[in-house]
Amino acid sequence: MSRWALVDRNGGSIGGDPLATRALPVPARVAAAIVGGQTAFSDYGQDGSLYEFHLLPLASNSIFVVSAAGVADGWPGLVDSWGGFAAVVLALAGALLAVWLGADRWCVRPLRYIQDFADRVARGEDIELARQGSWAPELASVSDGVRGDGRGDRQPRGGVARRPRAARSYAARNPSPGEKTTCR
Repeated sequence: MSRWALVDRNGGSIGGDPLATRALPVPARVAAAIVGGQTAFSDYGQDGSLYEFHLLPLASNSIFVVSAAGVADGWPGLVDSWGGFAAVVLALAGALLAVWLGADRWCVRPLRYIQDFADRVARGEDIELARQGSWAPELASVSDGVRGDGRGDRQPRGGVARRPRAARSYAARNPSPGEKTTCR
């Protein structure tokens, strides 16, 4: 929280918030900063806390506005200021790590196994797809579809209407025995 006060050229407070006047350093330090041309400096206020001060001259350099912003002093002040943000960042990092490790365990490995099986079937190997015990129902369904594609006995879902256009026109000209045709 920033506080401000009006001071004269000698560093004495002439107005402002009472809490801000307690935050000001001793008048000699403010006067030294004015004479030295400093527009910003850090020092301890009269209340004992560390502040960063900024000076801005008003009305022909006879009156100055001094703003005081608190600075974290040591680990307790730093933890007090940034502790909540650090906790949120650590929680987010933990959640991302859990998702990353979980995605590999429950998504990528089973799909990699199914892809390896499909590659082996495409090369002409005669093998069976062994269902893993930890597969979810969705992966079991995918493995059944891959197993059916490998044998060449699986029909497209939805019948003839779900086939690509070229396959539909071929199927319309050459229907398989017992299949109804809906396109002409």
